Amino acid sequence: MTFLATRWTSFARKQKSSVIPRCHLFEFNDLGWFPQNFRDALTAFLSVLERRLKPYHPVHPQILGAIRSTGRNAVVDLCTGNGMSALALRESAVAEEVTLEWLLTDLFPTNSPATFPGQNNGTGIVYLRRPINACAPTLDGYQNAFRTIFTAFHHFRPEDAAKVLQSAVDARAGIAVCEFTHRSVGNCLKYLATPLLVCVVMLRIRPIRWDWLFFTFVIPILPLAIAWDGMVSNLRSYSAVELQELVHSVPGHATYRWEIGVADGCWMFPTITYLIGSPETLSLLVASCELADRNATICWGDDELIRHEF
Repeated sequence: MTFLATRWTSFARKQKSSVIPRCHLFEFNDLGWFPQNFRDALTAFLSVLERRLKPYHPVHPQILGAIRSTGRNAVVDLCTGNGMSALALRESAVAEEVTLEWLLTDLFPTNSPATFPGQNNGTGIVYLRRPINACAPTLDGYQNAFRTIFTAFHHFRPEDAAKVLQSAVDARAGIAVCEFTHRSVGNCLKYLATPLLVCVVMLRIRPIRWDWLFFTFVIPILPLAIAWDGMVSNLRSYSAVELQELVHSVPGHATYRWEIGVADGCWMFPTITYLIGSPETLSLLVASCELADRNATICWGDDELIRHEF
């Protein structure tokens, strides 16, 4: 009955549990004492990559479909960082003629125009300058808005990740979580080339930040810090199976429709893991109960979800 009300959907492709255990090592970007100018440099680096590659574009249709299903006309991007992923989603919404309000928030908001170039370009997106904790966000006027988290869910330990989902369920707000990080040996090893990539990207960021260039080419703190954070982000990432377990730990999860899957990304970020949850309508819940009475089943096996068609 709970499974039916939750209505898991099939994976975009099968995903086994990772052979690498999840390791919640520290990231410089999470440390309160990490200098803001270094934090902005890391965010600006990701901004360049995400603006050019748009890694989450393959899952935009699912996210926009979930937003429509909630009937909300506002989106809150939590842990927004550079905001590029939210801007890319907005572009897809505009292309489909979906009009939405956008509020971008972060625990460590930035004032750097190089870090968040979208704040003054006429997009109508509001960037909130006060810190917002995704575990218990205070969103005056936006509490029921659809929530998105891009490239940030791995920052949360399991108990805090569950709180992020619980907060959305308690507010009857839809939520989408997307990550291009992936816990695999190959994906971690490729981050050994990150220092070189940082050197190339820093030369392309405008306006020029001489302090960033100094700490890239003279004292290479930024290349090493960004490479470390990238490697650790992969080791912290949740697999689709682990996301399922997190959802099951959330009281009230059975009143939501959950879609968890793995999609093909771009050449640099080939794997996109996503979780999308939206409140079930009463009619769908009743239909689920009727299906349960007819012995419809959803089964599990070998760490994969098997959806039985009714």
